[in-house]
Amino acid sequence: MERRPYILVASGSNSHGQLATDSTEDSHSFIRCIFAGCEPGLLPPNTHRVLQLASGANHTLVLLQRDDETRELWGCGDGHNGKLGREFRTKHGTASVFQPIDLPFRTTYAPLGYTCRLIAAAFETSYLVLSSPTRPDVLISMGANYFGSLGIGADETSNGPHIIPIDKILADGYLLDVNDFDLNSLSAGPRHVIMDVRASLRGGSRRSLLIGWGACRHGQLGNEVQTAMAANPQIIPVDISSDPPQSFALGEQHTAILHASGRVTTLGSNRRGQLQDAATWTNIRSIGCTWKGTYLMAERDGNRVVLATGSNSHGQLGQGNCTDSKEPVNLRPVDFPFSDEGRRLRVVVCGSEHILVLTALSAPDVTGDEESAVEVWGWGWNEHGNLGLGNTTDITTPTKIWPSVSDTDYSSSTVVGAWAGCGTSWIALS
Repeated sequence: MERRPYILVASGSNSHGQLATDSTEDSHSFIRCIFAGCEPGLLPPNTHRVLQLASGANHTLVLLQRDDETRELWGCGDGHNGKLGREFRTKHGTASVFQPIDLPFRTTYAPLGYTCRLIAAAFETSYLVLSSPTRPDVLISMGANYFGSLGIGADETSNGPHIIPIDKILADGYLLDVNDFDLNSLSAGPRHVIMDVRASLRGGSRRSLLIGWGACRHGQLGNEVQTAMAANPQIIPVDISSDPPQSFALGEQHTAILHASGRVTTLGSNRRGQLQDAATWTNIRSIGCTWKGTYLMAERDGNRVVLATGSNSHGQLGQGNCTDSKEPVNLRPVDFPFSDEGRRLRVVVCGSEHILVLTALSAPDVTGDEESAVEVWGWGWNEHGNLGLGNTTDITTPTKIWPSVSDTDYSSSTVVGAWAGCGTSWIALS
């Protein structure tokens, strides 16, 4: 069966070409991203899916899946400090269309069956996880070392790429065994990073652990850390042995962890109310963090609701105003302008200070079976046109941003993914 074309569109901040639209002007509406040598919007030949997209302040990484199930890494934006790799910095410096990225240490790891499996991006730093079917995972960082974000020590001045030394991490007084290390997930906020791993200790046991590094002054890596930053990876003191993490969301000064049971653990600053009541809810299905806010998608009586708390300086709480109280507010539902009947909230995605929510609108097709038309709703900060509505006005209530009435070219396309970054938004269509 022939695959349908896969199209990637973007809107928002673009001063360094990080939207890959062959421009360095902000885009106030969604327009097609460009991969070098390809028609606008279309993925490179022999690739058919965006597995992951990660964006920092002025750069973007995309991990693509090829037809033979192998993977390709592409990037765009500002690569001068090495966050898109040494070869990218030499060839392009800054690129306003997606360019292929040569994997670091390819002569060392490619012959051993390694390929890129996970990507993440902090403000000026990028992370890659290389995996092999028969060997332990390898974690690579490249770019700036703000707040120790490279994970290799505070004094490091080289942009890398660097292999983060897993074998120097201590758990209960034992070093991790670098020969038995599996990285399940990796998440980066603007200034700190968290990963979920299964690893053996040199003392003998194999355990599930949370590991993090970067800015930690506010307890976003656990209150036991009293320094301004952790420049080397360390254990985060959250017990995940009986309730493993399902996903993470990282703000500027706080962390939210969604467990398999549907409960949430929060760490870090609550100065803007970004942790308020979040840990008291159950049946959570999706989480997200803006820089100073937290968003939970909860299941209640068979329906789903988005709960929001934190900063509201740009209408991020979706309450119809931009009033930012100095006192923490209670976690409160976001009021969508539609009923639950026939629609289902699917996932919440957060950028720096704007929010996207995917919804599925179920309707019977010609055979009588149910099919879902996916919509994207958004609100919050919109200074760069990052909500794709054709303007730069902050949006204070949930507003449908896709499909757009003006985007008739995509009327037969289906939304298959969405991502948000620093004043940027992406939607994948099939």
